[in-house]
Amino acid sequence: MGRSLHIRWLAIAVLVVAASVLLSGLLGVVLPAFGIFPVLGRTEPSLLFLKSALSVPGVWRAMLLSLGTGLLSTALACVATLLLLAALTRHARFNRLLEFAAPLLAVPHAAAAFGIAFVIAPSGWAVRLFANLAGFDRPPDVVILNDPFGLSLVLGLAAKEIPFLLLMAVTALSQTRPAQSARIFSSLGYDHVTGWLKVIAPQVYHRIRLPIFAVLCFSVSVVDVALILGPSTPPTLSVLITRFMSAPDLSERLVGSALAVIQFGVLLIAFLAWLSLERLSSLFLKKWINSGRRHGAQRLVNAAVIFVFGLMSVLAVGIVSLVVWSFAGFWSFPDLWPDQLTAKNWTRFGPEALAVLGPTLAVATVSSAVSYGLALLLLNGAQKFLGFIYLALLLPQVVFLPGIANLMLAMDIGASFWAVVSVHILFVLPYMVLALYGPFNGIDPRYRSIALGLGVHPFRVFLTVTLPMLLGPSLAALAIGFAVSVAQYLPTLLIGAGRVVTITTEAVALASGGDRRVIGLYGLVQTLAAVLPFGVAIILPAVIWRNRKGMQNG
Repeated sequence: MGRSLHIRWLAIAVLVVAASVLLSGLLGVVLPAFGIFPVLGRTEPSLLFLKSALSVPGVWRAMLLSLGTGLLSTALACVATLLLLAALTRHARFNRLLEFAAPLLAVPHAAAAFGIAFVIAPSGWAVRLFANLAGFDRPPDVVILNDPFGLSLVLGLAAKEIPFLLLMAVTALSQTRPAQSARIFSSLGYDHVTGWLKVIAPQVYHRIRLPIFAVLCFSVSVVDVALILGPSTPPTLSVLITRFMSAPDLSERLVGSALAVIQFGVLLIAFLAWLSLERLSSLFLKKWINSGRRHGAQRLVNAAVIFVFGLMSVLAVGIVSLVVWSFAGFWSFPDLWPDQLTAKNWTRFGPEALAVLGPTLAVATVSSAVSYGLALLLLNGAQKFLGFIYLALLLPQVVFLPGIANLMLAMDIGASFWAVVSVHILFVLPYMVLALYGPFNGIDPRYRSIALGLGVHPFRVFLTVTLPMLLGPSLAALAIGFAVSVAQYLPTLLIGAGRVVTITTEAVALASGGDRRVIGLYGLVQTLAAVLPFGVAIILPAVIWRNRKGMQNG
């Protein structure tokens, strides 16, 4: 009893520390936004910097871009996911589709954005293919990437979020008794697609609202994907904030903090707009359900299937293009393949990429290992309060990370490896808890009771009974945590302050250079660093439990 109490208090202490860091980050933004920044000797509150932020050239358009691209990409991903499920859940090969979606989910956002850019750019693979068919030999003079309306950014975000929402929706689908519902609406004369959309889709949507809100928050405030695919004059609001917060002049941080407060306001508007869309959609759905129409949704679903498969194909081809460009020699337009494949790019730029890969792996390894231990502690002692740990996913990074950077500056804490690791844990830990929650609670408690009944110490029971049964899920959680850490751009940029660099910060920095061979090489290294641990997570349990069939699937 006493030991359980200690574990509970330790777990609660972890939650309090995590929540305190987030709240401190918010405070570290709000105070400078209102003119209080002791580092520069400013202690009197003032609205001067909020006014300055609102007069930054292009800031109003930047706000509209963040709001519009975030809402549109989230709505696109959400609707496409539900329509795809309506079309494919009854097919036997549906599970094969999920096997295809999982690796795409592991690809870092920046690498995926680079790959998509290589396909849809005016000199990309898609245009080269069209040029060969149409017979022109120069790239068209049209703005596709970094277009002023952010359409390429919307497609890039939707391409990355559809696999995530798809996996979340499949998990939720298992809780809705879809087979039983399908038998009922089929007996009433509904075709599968119409019946699924009227009966099952609302239940699935209700269960994935939290992941959808996380996607909306991310899309409204994303930085790395916006730098690669988004407009630049003006950029989105999050990119504008990053520029101010990275400026060498510390007084610029006051305006950057004020912009971060405005970004929080934009996010609140986005949430209100989404809730209004939910209300309108609910009214439309009720009217459609009451109409009694039993057919008619098939065309819409077919269009959604074509759209999603097209988008996923662009993403997959984009990853392949990273490989090709990293080995490409001379490659003129409109050739579909380079004149030669060479290792010169790797011999020239590979050592630099490997030099930053070391810190990347070190940060990811330590943050994943620490988060794994904390996740087990939280699952053992504080499951009722796990909602607090997801705050880091529901608050835009660009809102509270500048505050943490400001507080570090005020407390004279320099950028360091451990500072970066500490902030990465804030984002790795929620995903670890999500990955382990189901398997941890699914263990039959009788195993533990039998071991305790034999007089075994509780800690030894945990090490010798619980952990071995969690081997597969634990490795999967570690792989997810590793990939999340590798993909972190803004935390490394703001907290590392240029002293701690990773493959992600270097890759995004290369985006403005335009050398596709170097970008392809860095994007490929980043992708491999994030994806390879998933291979280990799949293979290792099969090897260790090769003589125990019941344990091979975790």
